[in-house]
Formats: sequence, structure tokens, C-alpha cells
Amino acid sequence: MARPTTLVSKLRALEAEIEAWASAGNGGRRTSLRPYREIWDVLTAGGEFDLVRQCSRRAAGLASWVEKHVRKTRSDVLGKALLEFTEFGSSRERVCRGWGVRPSEWRYLAELAAWLGEKLARGLPLRAWPAAWLSEVEALHEQVAVFVEDRALEDMLLGALEAYSVPKGRGSRYSEVYGVCFGAVKIAERRERGEGLRRLVDVHVHRVALQLRALAAGGAVYREPRSEAIHLEMAHELFPPLDLVGDFHSHPYHTLGDLQGSRGWEYTPGDEEDNRVWVEGLASAGYRPRAGLILAIARASRKGVPARPRAPHILRSTIGRCHCYLAAYRIHRDGTYSADDVVLRCPTITGLGH
Repeated sequence: MARPTTLVSKLRALEAEIEAWASAGNGGRRTSLRPYREIWDVLTAGGEFDLVRQCSRRAAGLASWVEKHVRKTRSDVLGKALLEFTEFGSSRERVCRGWGVRPSEWRYLAELAAWLGEKLARGLPLRAWPAAWLSEVEALHEQVAVFVEDRALEDMLLGALEAYSVPKGRGSRYSEVYGVCFGAVKIAERRERGEGLRRLVDVHVHRVALQLRALAAGGAVYREPRSEAIHLEMAHELFPPLDLVGDFHSHPYHTLGDLQGSRGWEYTPGDEEDNRVWVEGLASAGYRPRAGLILAIARASRKGVPARPRAPHILRSTIGRCHCYLAAYRIHRDGTYSADDVVLRCPTITGLGH
């Protein structure tokens, strides 16, 4: 039998404190499962101890150690391993190896689940998981391909190049633009032995509705919720087969050197934070954005540069008098971005610049 880790030893000691508390007339283990439910929630759902801390001073100390170890030291790996096991059907060996969960820790989890009546079964959905956990695990099992159709590309280029080339006003050389992407999402699933569920997610962007009332100021662009509401309402009338699949904004730069030095095709911390709020608000209305598009623009000194992909999720071309970098990012359930396992396909842009 595998030697217990420090975490398992601390959990066993915590159980002993709970038993002593129960023996003192606070309800036996078979009549009160709440302290053990708290352990389960701390280990697998990002919960916190409450009743357990009241059992004794030693119990409070052990509870603090377990919380810190699980959350800060180990980044909730037990919960994420359980998520991947139950939701995606990966083998116990894979999830333990992938998340660094020791055999004694998984055994403890299984024993606790059995005691609480939880069904710890592979591929059996268990609960609603924290969005950040689901995003992290889901990314391990998904590949995303973003297809930008001709009309959507035209929508983005016309708006972004105009805002870049025509000054907004005195002291403003150029500004950013923002739009909502409409299209369709197709998902193909397969199961691999031991690896569990694999998803191929194709995001087709057919239209981009630019927000004329979005506020461009201070080197950033801020979406207008009222404009978005109008776009969503009218989209159902004008092109009902299409759904909201993501958004788009531009990053303008004075020179190509500025663009490349700043890696202008990448999202900023402000972009991601704004996206978190946006995704959370849309979720309550039943929408789930899948892709974020960024178009970085800089003045070109010459024309006719063919499109050259810098990475699978980025395409570059020279259009008119501007260098353009178009980048696609996966939008996770919690609103964070990622370029991992993302491929951008844009048939038209590969022909521009010749």
C-alpha cells in the first residue's frame, strides 16, 4: 500500500478531531455528515471549512493547513483531477499523473466519496464546477479552429482601417474599433482510450457587427451595452441561423516596429478583464462566446507583402498602406483567453498582398 502523503495524514488527524467532537455529544459520524461534507467540498469544490473549525483548536489549525495546501500550494489539483475523471472520462492513471495526485490521496478521495454517497464514476457528470476549473480542464481536451469568412473579414478591415487612417479629431491620430462576431459553432467529439473525451470545436465567423457607439479613448475601446442589445435583437431578425460566437477589436500602432515590439496581436490584461465581465453577463442570457479576434494595424512603407502566419492562430498581410496582423484566441467559460490548440483559418487573407 502506498505511503500516505502529508495531506492524507493531516486529513486523518482532522477526522480524529471530528470523532472526538462527535463523541462529546455533538452527533456521531453516522448521524451528522456535515463535517465530512465540508472536507469533501474543500478538496473537490473550492469550499471552505466552517463547522470543522469549531470542533477544537487543533481541528481549526489542521483545517487552515489543509485549505492552504489544497488551494495555494497545490492549486486545487484534487478537484481538477476529479473533474477530468468524471466529466471527460479520462482514466484514473492519466488524471493522477497529469495533476500530480498521489495514489494515497486518490484512495482517500474515493473512500470519502463512498462514505458520503457520492458516485465517483469515470465519465459520470458530478456537479456544476467552478468556471475557472472547467476552463482549465476543458482546454486540455479541446482543439479550436476559427474560420473567418470573407464578409466577416471585410467588416473588420473596413472599420479598422478607416478608424486607423481617418483622425477622429484634433490630437487623435487613430482609434480602436470594436464589434460582435456572429456565426456558428460545430463540435465533433470522440473518445480515446485512457485519454477520455476529445472535442474538435469549429468556430465559423460569418458576420461582424461593428459598434458605432463604442467609446474609443485612451488607447482602448469600450463596448456599448445598448449597442450590443440592439445587435443581438436585430441579428435574430436579419440572420436567425447565426449566433453570437465571439467579439473583435483592433490594436492600432504608429509603426511596424511599434507593433512588433509590443506584440500588438496579443490581448492586454485590460482586454482579458473586460472580457471576463462580458462573458459573465452573456452567460445569464444563454450566450457562450467562443473566440476573440484582434486585428493589429501599423502603417506600411511598401505594399505587396504576402500573408505569413507567425503562429497557428495568427495571420499577417499588408493591405493597402497598412500592415495587418489578425490573431484568434479561444474564450474560456470564465472569460479568460488562450492561444493553446487554436488555429486561425481565413481563406481570403492568404491571397491578400500578392
